[in-house]
Amino acid sequence: MFSFIPGHAARKRREESAQRRHELQRQRFRRDMAAIRAQHDTIQLATGFRNDHMKRIVNWTPGDFQAVLSMDREELQDKSTELYWTNGTAQGIAQGILNSVIGNMLPQSMIDPKRLGLDDDIATAIQDTVEAEFRTWAAAGSVIRQETFKDCQELSFLSLFNRGEYFYERVRRAPNDLQPYNTRCRLIHTSRIKTPHDKRRDGNVQDGIEINADGSEIAYWVKQTLDKEGKVNHNLPDKAENFQRIPAYDRFGRVRMGHRYARREIGRYRGLPELTPVLDRFKMLAKWDEAWITREWFSACIGLILETPAGGQGLSALGKNKDGGRDTDTATGQEKDYLWPGMVFRTRPGEKPHQFHIANTSEHYEVFKDRQVDDITAAIAVPSPVLDPSRLGDATFSSARVMTLKAIKQFLFYHALIAHLGQDFYRHVLEEIILRGPTSTRIPQLPITADQYFLQKAEWLRTSWGTVPYGLIDPNDEADAYLKLIEGNLSTLEHSANQLGQTDWRGILRQRKREEDFRKELGLADPFDTTPGHAGTPAGPNLRIVPLPETATEDERRAMAFQLILDTIAHYTAESHRTGQGLDALIRPTNGNGDTQ
Repeated sequence: MFSFIPGHAARKRREESAQRRHELQRQRFRRDMAAIRAQHDTIQLATGFRNDHMKRIVNWTPGDFQAVLSMDREELQDKSTELYWTNGTAQGIAQGILNSVIGNMLPQSMIDPKRLGLDDDIATAIQDTVEAEFRTWAAAGSVIRQETFKDCQELSFLSLFNRGEYFYERVRRAPNDLQPYNTRCRLIHTSRIKTPHDKRRDGNVQDGIEINADGSEIAYWVKQTLDKEGKVNHNLPDKAENFQRIPAYDRFGRVRMGHRYARREIGRYRGLPELTPVLDRFKMLAKWDEAWITREWFSACIGLILETPAGGQGLSALGKNKDGGRDTDTATGQEKDYLWPGMVFRTRPGEKPHQFHIANTSEHYEVFKDRQVDDITAAIAVPSPVLDPSRLGDATFSSARVMTLKAIKQFLFYHALIAHLGQDFYRHVLEEIILRGPTSTRIPQLPITADQYFLQKAEWLRTSWGTVPYGLIDPNDEADAYLKLIEGNLSTLEHSANQLGQTDWRGILRQRKREEDFRKELGLADPFDTTPGHAGTPAGPNLRIVPLPETATEDERRAMAFQLILDTIAHYTAESHRTGQGLDALIRPTNGNGDTQ
């Protein structure tokens, strides 16, 4: 037996069920919006109501932090780049770090002859050949003929600093008169890496980067700048047909397109500008500069207040403007009065002039500006006196050295991010030497086969990338420290040379040998030879002998003798530390007469 429900009763039940669902959705929405408002208020209180770009978080569900970063990333990158071109302080910071990171940044082959089964002479010849060929390639390594590979490194760093990331692609071009290799480097602007509109529902494409299940980047979606007719067009719609999908690796596992950024957040695939935390500081500093300039402009003028009696008829002597007429304030209907340079006027009876000056606050301005610059440089972990040595002031040697070492560590962090670019192209150049060397007249042939290389590829790709020579704060003490570390087998000439920014330690030894051979050819004495009778023999102690008068007392004569003994001990102790010889070897007879050195 079947029960029958009238149509109006069924509709009523459906309507009640729909109302209950809508009510539950409204309650969930109100709960989510309350959480969003609480998160927004927390951010505003923590940032002092200055981070306006974080207000957009109210349009997103809680926990969708990656979406917020993706939304604000382009705006932050554009603001940071604009700041670089319009703010002298920001540009000075970026250029100062650039000059300390990108120098003679060329690779030094670090292959181990024993692990590769090579003789030392053969391994040295291979290293010299590969390093020389990479320098040849780097001179014209960019896809743009006017750029060198060093230009690519510098532009990559500026993109890393101003936009938080850089992209590059390995392309192939035919050899030319300046470039015997096919490999070229092409940099891609970060604004061209984005997700097409018709790919936004694809969960594998995040902010222009396609990832796999492991979270690894496998491809990049690059917006094209040429239309179907081959004409330049930067306003093409963001459709997939106007994008090129470039794989991250080719079929041999080599990098085809690379992406480097500072990975400071798990699950984030795009970088943010290095100055992101302090963009508001620059805005505040710009407003303070504008206010200070305005104050200086007013302080350069003569401020004058004219006191008139009640019921006066105005200041007729000051009433005319530049054109000789009168101006009226539209708001109050009163005539405006003017003062002009060199103007002479007479006051009416009862009028009293009062001059006033704006107080000079330049000291407060400098203190405020220095504080802002300190906070800005602290965000990038570089002490401000390192970028502006004039601010060292009365800093001691210890504090200056601490600040310098801290800055160098941050420079090496940036250096490592840029070294990835060079390492990827070093691999392409090396493989091109191995594969094309036997058949090319412009590329040298290495004494190894392709099989030897591919079987131990990781060993052949071991390199060290040179840094900018940072110099020595205290040359005497620091140079002596390097020598002691090498003598104590705690360091090597290669490591010490890299610390000083010299990548070619073999070249240092070769040059020293050439200089030594040339010195011998000219018959010059060795300045470092400490054997008796040579130019390098250490001189005797620099005794401070002061003639004593005949009337000198016995105590004065004893003090003089004691000082001579101290000077002699100090001299030979220093020589013992410098030469590694004992005092008995230094203070000894040097000729048949028994005279001591």
